[in-house]
Amino acid sequence: MMLPPISKHVLNPFNPHGRFGRLSYLAWQTVIFLIAIPLNFYISYEMFGIGLTEPYKQLDLLALFLFVTLALFVVYSSLVFAIRRLHDCNRSGWFVLLLGMPYLNILMLVYLLIARGDYDSNRYAPVQPTATWEKIMAYIGLGLIFILSVLIFIVMTKSHTVLP
Repeated sequence: MMLPPISKHVLNPFNPHGRFGRLSYLAWQTVIFLIAIPLNFYISYEMFGIGLTEPYKQLDLLALFLFVTLALFVVYSSLVFAIRRLHDCNRSGWFVLLLGMPYLNILMLVYLLIARGDYDSNRYAPVQPTATWEKIMAYIGLGLIFILSVLIFIVMTKSHTVLP
């Protein structure tokens, strides 16, 4: 059976149409993370003058605009990536609303990371192969998740230590 070619809008990662496998999902989330974190630090530095001797730096409207724009971009892209991942599992994109619910959001993120997608074409799109760079970025993302988890564990255990 000959499958229809994948359209351009399906290949655009910022379009909710189409599918993301587990590695593609993790890779694109890692890319957004690696771009957003340094930008966030820079914008925060500009907004609040972290490290400056002035006690209160005047709020820069351009920095505030950039901060809000970056936040909206991260939220939009994360939701679109989750919708595409749900499509890979042949689930409706409306399940992405569970990411906004406490406790269910953790279960939803675990589902997005470990659920196996459909092997064949489904009602959302044909199977998209995972590019080599996406595989590499996904493994970098897994490494970052592990490192951050260990650091959070260390900080959390030290914060509950009783001093003599």
